Amino acid sequence: MERWSVRSRTLEIQFWVKLIPPRIDAVPTSTLTVGAAGIGTLDIGNGSEVAVGAALGKPSNNSTTTYPNTGVLNVGTSSGTGQVTISGNSNLLVYGSATVGTHGTVTIGTSADDIALFAMMGTLTVDGAGQVLLSGANATLRAPTIDIDTGDLISGAGTLSGLGGGNATTAFASITNNGTIEANGGILLLHGDIAGTGTLSIADSATMVLQGEVGGGVYVAF
Repeated sequence: MERWSVRSRTLEIQFWVKLIPPRIDAVPTSTLTVGAAGIGTLDIGNGSEVAVGAALGKPSNNSTTTYPNTGVLNVGTSSGTGQVTISGNSNLLVYGSATVGTHGTVTIGTSADDIALFAMMGTLTVDGAGQVLLSGANATLRAPTIDIDTGDLISGAGTLSGLGGGNATTAFASITNNGTIEANGGILLLHGDIAGTGTLSIADSATMVLQGEVGGGVYVAF
């Protein structure tokens, strides 16, 4: 008789499990740069409207997360010259923030009676010798926060204010002026409180209307 010997063995199987965290949606942004390198121009006219970003953006169609004000506008950089012109009853709307930087200029309106709007939901920063020019009574610049750096300029005639509201109301802008705000060629309405150490300049035959508080560090030049 044959006898079989059966030995019991244990097979040990080890698993290494890599835990992958759930994907975190990246914050979406829509960036428009005019003058990233060389010379860049953006002309908006003849009743046109250009919008940068979205008031409520989603990283993907399936995402349940939304992010407000995803737009970024850059006009002029250290490597290029940027020129934006808005005219002929046209609008440039930024659902986010804008920077008019080195070698950058935004012109709102091209004649004294031209209707033009440059508006953003976030901060307007003017730095690096940037300029924002308003042409007349129907030229409007709107932003809840406006920062003007040393050596930079907002000049012309028209309205500078915060965002528009219901029933034709307009909010105050929070303005930090360490450069120059100049009334030139008509009446410049500043609808907001002004802080900083910059200059409020009034050219010959021009008028500046202040609707808000002016900090003690701001210098007024006639």
